Amino acid sequence: MAIYNSLKILNQNEFEELFEIPKIDPKDRESLFEITSEDTEYLDNETETHNKINYVLQVGYFRATRNFYAFDFHQVKDDINYIQNRYYPNSSKKLKAVNRNKHYATQRFIMQAYGYRRYDAKFELELTKQANRLSQRDLTPRFIFDELLHYCEQYQIVRPKYSTLQSIVSRAITREEKRLLTKLGNLLDKASRVTIDRLISNEKTISDLTLLKKDPKGLTTSEMEKELAKQNNILMVFEKSKHMIPELGISRQNLQYYSELCDYYDSYRVRAFSKKKARLLMLCLIWQRFTKINDHLIDYFIYKTNWYETEASTEARNCVYEAKLKASRDKIIASKMLKIVHDDKIAPEEIRPNCYEIVSEDKFTDFTDKLAKPDLDEEGYVWRYYARENAAIKRNLRNIALSLCIDFNNETALKDGLEYAKAYWQSSDKTKDPVAKGVPIQFIPKSKRKYIFYKKAVKTSPKSKRTKNLSYIDIKRYEMALYQALSTAISAGNIFISDSVGYRSLEAELIANHIWGKDKKTILTSLADCINTKPINEILIELKDTLNELYKGVNQRIQSGANKHIKINVDKDNIITWKLPYKKEADAADNPYYEKFKTIGIADVIDFTANKTNFYDSLTHLVSKGAKSKAKPEHIKAYLVSQGEAIGHKKTAESSDVSYQNLIDMEGKFIRVDSLVEAGDIIIDAISDLPIFKYYNLSDYGIHASLDGQKLETKYQTVLSRYSTKYFGYGKGVVSYSLIANHLPVSTKIIGANEHESHYVLDIIYNNNSDLKIKAVSGDMHSVNRVNFALLYLFGYDFMPKITQMHLKTEQSLVAFKGMKSFKNDIIKPANIVDEELITSEWDEIQRILASIARKDVSQSTIIKKLSSYSRKNKTLKALIEFDRIIMSIYMLRYIDDLQLRRNVHRALNRGEAFHQIRSALFQVNGKKILGKSENAIEIRNQCNRV
Repeated sequence: MAIYNSLKILNQNEFEELFEIPKIDPKDRESLFEITSEDTEYLDNETETHNKINYVLQVGYFRATRNFYAFDFHQVKDDINYIQNRYYPNSSKKLKAVNRNKHYATQRFIMQAYGYRRYDAKFELELTKQANRLSQRDLTPRFIFDELLHYCEQYQIVRPKYSTLQSIVSRAITREEKRLLTKLGNLLDKASRVTIDRLISNEKTISDLTLLKKDPKGLTTSEMEKELAKQNNILMVFEKSKHMIPELGISRQNLQYYSELCDYYDSYRVRAFSKKKARLLMLCLIWQRFTKINDHLIDYFIYKTNWYETEASTEARNCVYEAKLKASRDKIIASKMLKIVHDDKIAPEEIRPNCYEIVSEDKFTDFTDKLAKPDLDEEGYVWRYYARENAAIKRNLRNIALSLCIDFNNETALKDGLEYAKAYWQSSDKTKDPVAKGVPIQFIPKSKRKYIFYKKAVKTSPKSKRTKNLSYIDIKRYEMALYQALSTAISAGNIFISDSVGYRSLEAELIANHIWGKDKKTILTSLADCINTKPINEILIELKDTLNELYKGVNQRIQSGANKHIKINVDKDNIITWKLPYKKEADAADNPYYEKFKTIGIADVIDFTANKTNFYDSLTHLVSKGAKSKAKPEHIKAYLVSQGEAIGHKKTAESSDVSYQNLIDMEGKFIRVDSLVEAGDIIIDAISDLPIFKYYNLSDYGIHASLDGQKLETKYQTVLSRYSTKYFGYGKGVVSYSLIANHLPVSTKIIGANEHESHYVLDIIYNNNSDLKIKAVSGDMHSVNRVNFALLYLFGYDFMPKITQMHLKTEQSLVAFKGMKSFKNDIIKPANIVDEELITSEWDEIQRILASIARKDVSQSTIIKKLSSYSRKNKTLKALIEFDRIIMSIYMLRYIDDLQLRRNVHRALNRGEAFHQIRSALFQVNGKKILGKSENAIEIRNQCNRV
């Protein structure tokens, strides 16, 4: 029995699934209630039919759930009828109740047969210790609960009651919190306590806390200046927190947990906590906001540097064009003067005056110089633009460059350049260009240095009339060159900002080396159901055999004519080329059957779905323990329509019985991204349980899903919004990246319109919390990067993107394990040989990356983004790319050979497009613009739309 006034972990559906008598599907009864030889051993010793039926029931339920249940026969009539009809057709329909001792004796026999033990006081101590360890990693109740269930299964222990698990999880969370509060009390000095308390206090109309939690409205200069001011306001506490956090022993997940908790509460509610807890929440929020502010500043720095480069290039091209036009006009003018010189009717002494009438004497030398050598140096115009715009560049970029704490790694030249610039900007003669000697310039590409230097004649001594040419640095141009080098190095992962999330080193995202070296075996064992933990030699042998067979089979089918869908061309030089044309099947007309369906309103659909699934139960109060209020169904429905259709609270309140304040209260107390995701998952699971669902599967290998991003214009400016004239006209927008399986939006996530969709492929699949087991996933070319084939394979998914121009891709990317000579007579042949030694030597590091992703300590997209963008100098990354090419080669060969596979890929992608159409129709109500003034607010609207 659940303790409903205690910590709430499961919703009603989840509780029933785990702790109530399972509802066995008729198609599963045959296997679950099968009597084996072990069962016969027990049943032969039983004389009473009701005891035999009780045994078959219990062993069937145990096979299904690895749990035992207390039940009366009348509660499981359908299962009893099946067992009686199959095994005991002549038995009486009226069954005697089973003796309590016999019931438990049956369970003991089943546990012994399957190697399980009953939960007892001794194991409770072990489970409590495990909960305490888990709470230090992640305080989220559901995470601890799920891991405890996994721990019980790992040690083959029958799971305890829900109330027992609730109690263990609650005690572990309380214990960890007390530990943190005690340590924090000892670490915080008086100045830090005063600063944190000031942020919490609500003496101002808008408190410092409210301002700190507020996201910037967009990537603009004024908003970034506000971010710098906020950063400076919390800098002292943040610097101290960097030293305190390691001493606290608080994990990154728990930092995030407390910061999000503080983010949800306003100043008044934070102050309602004890001072110690309020300070802990604030410390975590300060850490989280500081790193997030740094991410915003770096994003802006890179964005604005690229913007200036684009503007400079555009202006330079226009200047070159104008210079060419002027050169053409000057040639015409020069031809007129040449005609004057050539005209024998004009006296020699009149030639110059006549020419000066065309081009004045004072401009003549300049005219001839430009005629001989017109200024067509595009790069020169670029650097003149930078010098002219230095005031704006300085305002937008200098303070950010000065605020960043950069780990330069091996980029010493860039470090020297920045340190020199900082010293120069603080010097008294910062308005003068410095002499070139001694100025660090190694970070500037040689091809650009000539635009930074210039020469000037100076006196050899104050009294001397003699001069000499000295090289000087144009400091305005030097400053821009420094920003370009910083932006490039940050983007490429050559330098890092440790006080950020998106721009710290890859090493900082991974399991620490000392932990990996000590606990590698334990970590991999715990993740065996998530990732491929086989030895790399075994994996490579399997892949080698598969690839060799595919090369042989694909080429044989082409040469024999069995593959009728590949187009072979042989030119006059007997060179063979091929293409893989795809004939798009015409969309079938809508089946007339659908015309019989009655049109009903969205509100009625929501009511029907809620009655069938109870998904309203997932929208619980923010306070997980002791909350008295519960969301009203009509308020939930109104909120979902208001935000899911982008109508807005005001219009919804005007057209319904739900007030504006009711909707605001819903948002403040019950609406969170995680609760909306859970509501969507409940609906998805209920649909997938319908008998018709399996008929939507594209193949017999499992559920084939698709991934695609949909561009959505935002109504309000946010830091995620980006310009795109192609998709948003003059507006800004974001991308809703969705995983669609059998027409259902399994997962969806808002990302920036400037971000590469491929970075989120594994993230969105692996974090699918619904019961749908995705086997294969397709996407367009935006889903492909250097590592996705490898990562998805190692996580147990088949990556099947639609690859355009397949014939060109194979020429560049196909690999094989054996020598090139063995493929000389084949049409489809590899371009390179696999470097097995490289993969084998770096496999330990690759496994560390996989384990770090699988543990979900950080976002998978963060790691993959870094893997995709880092330079190829990294040996581990080179090995992972090499492994990726093997998996991609296997897929491409199958794609070439299998028409049905190609059709499945296209059909899966079409289902994604169909989802985009229905979403567009919903957003059409408010002009296709998604609401939300912050990242979190936009994600909430996105999840409302999914529900």
